[in-house]
Amino acid sequence: MNQSIVRVKNFQAEYDFRICNLSISVYCVGNGKIVLDVLNKQTKELVFENFEIKDGTQSIQCDLDNGIYNFKIYEVFSEEDNSDRYLLYETNYTYSNPYDPKEGELIIKNIKYQNKEYALRYYYKITNIVDDENDKNIAYGEMIGYDKFDILKSINDLYKVKITYIDDERKEVFLEFEDEDEEGETGEYLYFLFHKDKRMLLKDEEKVEQVNYDRYFELMSDDSTFLTTNYRQ
Repeated sequence: MNQSIVRVKNFQAEYDFRICNLSISVYCVGNGKIVLDVLNKQTKELVFENFEIKDGTQSIQCDLDNGIYNFKIYEVFSEEDNSDRYLLYETNYTYSNPYDPKEGELIIKNIKYQNKEYALRYYYKITNIVDDENDKNIAYGEMIGYDKFDILKSINDLYKVKITYIDDERKEVFLEFEDEDEEGETGEYLYFLFHKDKRMLLKDEEKVEQVNYDRYFELMSDDSTFLTTNYRQ
């Protein structure tokens, strides 16, 4: 027989780019152990199972994709066996990450250089993607970087980019920008630089000449890829 009473105030999700800060606010009366299960209803994946919660507000960092999630709160009767439990509360919530790409878009979240992942300070959104007529693994688009803490603040002029898909699920790609001469004529595609201190992508012409070149990675196709929001380790 259950001994506790639970009233839920909210399950609020705030996104910091891909990371979701899930705020759980509940009112609990009783001495029992209270646990939470969270299930993605589309994928049937358990995000949390038997996660212990207490009276008040708690914040949990997690990776919640867009979708509907089922929340169940149980009282556990045995310290040794979490399966011996009683359902106290159940509800569904729908979450939408504003940083997720829309249909036909790609978002670059990090880079991989010489098999090591490096976090970007900004996120880069590629839109107006057009597939190459002759090569299914090639596409072209327009890319702008945005501050991860202010999704409306762009950090660069528009880059016209060539996209090479590394895998079918588009988890990893290789990017090059379209070069433009002084007369505005476009031609070849060139590789980006990665600034190790500022953690941002740059064209070669945008780097500060007096800065030590060791602070930059040359993101070339033989040792670099760009990780999209489809990428999971």
